[in-house]
Amino acid sequence: MKKTVFAFIFGGFAVGCSEQPNTVNNNHVAVKEAVYFYSTPPNTRVASPEEKKEMRRIKAQAHVVIMSNEPHEKAHEKLKPLLNQAQPLQEVWSFEQSLAMKMLDQRLLKSETLTPSELSILGFYTNLLLKWKNPDASLIQPALAKLSRTWSKEKLQEAENMAISSATEWMQKQETPMCKDCASNEKNLDQSKLSQISSAVQVMKRAE
Repeated sequence: MKKTVFAFIFGGFAVGCSEQPNTVNNNHVAVKEAVYFYSTPPNTRVASPEEKKEMRRIKAQAHVVIMSNEPHEKAHEKLKPLLNQAQPLQEVWSFEQSLAMKMLDQRLLKSETLTPSELSILGFYTNLLLKWKNPDASLIQPALAKLSRTWSKEKLQEAENMAISSATEWMQKQETPMCKDCASNEKNLDQSKLSQISSAVQVMKRAE
């Protein structure tokens, strides 16, 4: 059985303080409070101290790139070597999902219009979430809506089915509070995100 984990991420990959959302203009990235959910693959072992250290280095570099004001294309080019470096590491599943969710949430889905090159980048990170059966339909659904201009109907349908299945299975497991000891504002944020995921699933189901 797959396990799921979630993390509160404030403006980056690590827990910390956040700023209020800013308007995105000319690829200037907003820093905002966000909650992200991850799907954990089966038979995941604990990473060694060396692997954890290397992953921290890669995540720190990725964070700087994602939160920079560089164009999406240049940011993507800088992130690709980091993705390659993460492949041998035990926690690659977490890194790839983090990277994809950040690129969608903090960058690509904030842009009203995307160039063909940017749509290709959007497809790349959407595929990463689908690859790991990430449950966050609230990010995947709007990404697929933008990709409807470039992806075939068959590919879109397959992606929507995967997103619906992953999110539905994940939500069915959330029978107990996910954050029993959290402050009330964190609980509310948690429930808000869950509602967003549920709503996104319903949108995709209606589109079938």
